[in-house]
Amino acid sequence: MPLHKYPVHLWQKLRLRQGIYARLPAHFLRSLEEERTPTPVHYKPHGAKFKINPKNGQRERVEDVPIPIYYPPESQQGLWGGEGVILGYRYANNDKTPKEDLCSKFGMDLKRGMLLRLARQDPQLHPDDPERRQAIYDKYKGFVIPEAEAEWVGLTLEEAVEKQRLLEEKDPVPLFKVYVEELVQRLQEQVLSRPAVVQKRAGDHA
Repeated sequence: MPLHKYPVHLWQKLRLRQGIYARLPAHFLRSLEEERTPTPVHYKPHGAKFKINPKNGQRERVEDVPIPIYYPPESQQGLWGGEGVILGYRYANNDKTPKEDLCSKFGMDLKRGMLLRLARQDPQLHPDDPERRQAIYDKYKGFVIPEAEAEWVGLTLEEAVEKQRLLEEKDPVPLFKVYVEELVQRLQEQVLSRPAVVQKRAGDHA
């Protein structure tokens, strides 16, 4: 008899369907569910399920087993390109490193900041050189996403839950304040719409 109702490896996904997790933006939840296999950095995959043993000529099953990698805390504060504490391969001129290969919290925070600048067309970028600023925005316009979506890029699940909680805790404007403002506005309009009454003084008569 199983000890748990659901397998342990499904707990994380099931948690995202309950409580405040289920109210997170759909695009953020999709980014958590899209689990892609990281690009091999520390080993070369076989690329096939079988290979011929050169000693006996028989076909043998092979399996790509990633090398265990330890990512120290420093890796979350820099751009390591997926490398851990062992020497790996470094790819030059690659400015489209996906999240699963970046392996850096700092890198994802930096990505969020850049996406927000692109979405907002931030005028503080080269404020004295609008042509250069526009050239940069035109170069990276293919990466532009809505600002509301860019705000969630790179957030951990804990950070996203806290952001969602703060959004839900924003106090709505009390109805009585809305009604008071409407009443004051109506009274002001009534006063302005009344004709002005001019009273004549006794000395004004002929």
